[in-house]
Amino acid sequence: MVKPNPFDVLGKAGSLYQSNIGPCMAVGCIYFVIQMVLAIPSYAIEGAYTDVLEMGWEANPEKAIMLLVFTFFLAFAQIAVQSIMGLGLGGFALRIVDSGSAEVGDLVPDIELLPGGFIAGFVASLLVSAGIMLCCIGVVPAFASTLFWPFFLLDRRGGGGAAIQDGIQTVYENPMPNLLFGTALMFLWFVNAVLCCYFPSLFIVPFFYLACALAYRQIHAAPESLSES
Repeated sequence: MVKPNPFDVLGKAGSLYQSNIGPCMAVGCIYFVIQMVLAIPSYAIEGAYTDVLEMGWEANPEKAIMLLVFTFFLAFAQIAVQSIMGLGLGGFALRIVDSGSAEVGDLVPDIELLPGGFIAGFVASLLVSAGIMLCCIGVVPAFASTLFWPFFLLDRRGGGGAAIQDGIQTVYENPMPNLLFGTALMFLWFVNAVLCCYFPSLFIVPFFYLACALAYRQIHAAPESLSES
């Protein structure tokens, strides 16, 4: 079995991005717009929490409870949207890796994959959150373990739980290359989402998923049923 080389994969991802720069930039732009839309209710909730904290004991209990309930539903909705985007971006990147080119329409995932995508996206969010809460010690292996689940589902290899399990097993069986790979991509994601407020998404997001798709294909060859279709 060929082990993924982070630097080799990142170089190939850059070459694929350059050869498909038009669709990649369009997909990155779509991702940026979606993130900006998702940020609106998050900022509204942040302002509401600030008001409640400033009022202290004088705050309305019913308002605080409603705010918590709304926060829960918003978090669930954001995970669902991120899961759909993960499947879509994964499908777009995997099409480029397997056939050399893709269209913006490849961003739309098959409806039958959505249940597994929701499960995998939710579990992936829990893993990364747990890694962050462990004083960031476990965030790198947790993040690295959640990079490949969209491609596992797109290959029709199993459900959402099996997709996460496959990612964890991949890191466990070959830890150092996968942890280095995960660290490099986590840094890119941090730069895009935290430091630059998603503005470099036109470049970073397609590159990110192309790199993940390449690393995944080094481990899992394309199924015959999909490669023939």
